[in-house]
Amino acid sequence: MERDTTPERKLATRLQLAVLAMLAVLVASCGAPARGPASQGASSIDLPTRTLAAASGAVFGLAWLKDGSLVFVQDPNVAGSGTVAPYQTLRLDPKTGGVQRVAVQPDVRCVQSQFQTPSALPDGRIALSEDCELSRTKAIPDRHRIVGVDSIAGHQQVLVDNLPFLPQESSWNPVGDRAVTSDFELSLCPALVWLGANGVEQHAIITRDSNRDWRLDEPKPGTRGSDCQGLARAQLPRWSPDGKVIAVVASPPSPKDGMARINDPWDLYTVAVGTLVPSRKVTGLLHPAGLAWSPDSQKLAFSARLAGLDGTWIYDLRGGKPRRISRLILQWLVWSPDGHNLAGLVDKGASPGAPINNQLMIIDLSGVLGS
Repeated sequence: MERDTTPERKLATRLQLAVLAMLAVLVASCGAPARGPASQGASSIDLPTRTLAAASGAVFGLAWLKDGSLVFVQDPNVAGSGTVAPYQTLRLDPKTGGVQRVAVQPDVRCVQSQFQTPSALPDGRIALSEDCELSRTKAIPDRHRIVGVDSIAGHQQVLVDNLPFLPQESSWNPVGDRAVTSDFELSLCPALVWLGANGVEQHAIITRDSNRDWRLDEPKPGTRGSDCQGLARAQLPRWSPDGKVIAVVASPPSPKDGMARINDPWDLYTVAVGTLVPSRKVTGLLHPAGLAWSPDSQKLAFSARLAGLDGTWIYDLRGGKPRRISRLILQWLVWSPDGHNLAGLVDKGASPGAPINNQLMIIDLSGVLGS
């Protein structure tokens, strides 16, 4: 089936992850309970949380930079208007609430260009995925790339060019020369994708269970289409700050397809970079919406339903069970550089079909630091 690439459809695709995340939370209320040993005995506590009103409405994507600022993307388009204006990349000071626009430089060949899915680069810059429309008639396929942007000086550098798919947020190793990501447009059937300076790289990550072997990565990104029947899924890949491990949530192959898979459980894996051997850490996650490393590479925060409870959790890789620190499901979860806070977006929309109304929330971790 040919993919609908009208401007209206493309705008809907850009916001697809946020809409599906909200829908997943609603569907989860009647989902199956979590399974697996790491789900048993999970503890729960509600930590202090504050809302930053400066980032609300049709906002998506989130990065927490080394200088303490938060970067997100805002969609200025009015729902149903039929127009597709460029998204705005914004930089927020969480202490003052001040917001500044980040200057971006579209590819000069684009008739329409959208920058989105910000992530923090190890050197303090922002990585942004650029979706470039080269032809209104689609005579030439869209061009996808990732650029690095200095949010203060405005300097911009192409990090990866000529990608055959539109990436989600990219997560980079400490050197900044390799990254992991997944396909943005296939949010129901994503897979881990390796990136280097020359584009997509091939490094097989094979997980073994009692029934079969299957891959967490996608050797040919951009080719799956909308039918993911029989395919494994992997999303939210995150490279640890020390560069040694990649965390990812994954779900094994299934005979089901599309929305029929929305209630299938996911497991949290860590993959040693040196061996590419995955290790399953937490099982039975429903509708995972965020994953983030602590700055010391010892803890993982994630948002999902686990053991029958919706919320945001912290899992210590040195041992113990996941601990729920908030009832909130946070999309685009990020950990502050000083390790003291977690931030993410919560959709306050009245219903799955309502316009996106995300709000930026920050969780104070001081109550659990060192515990």
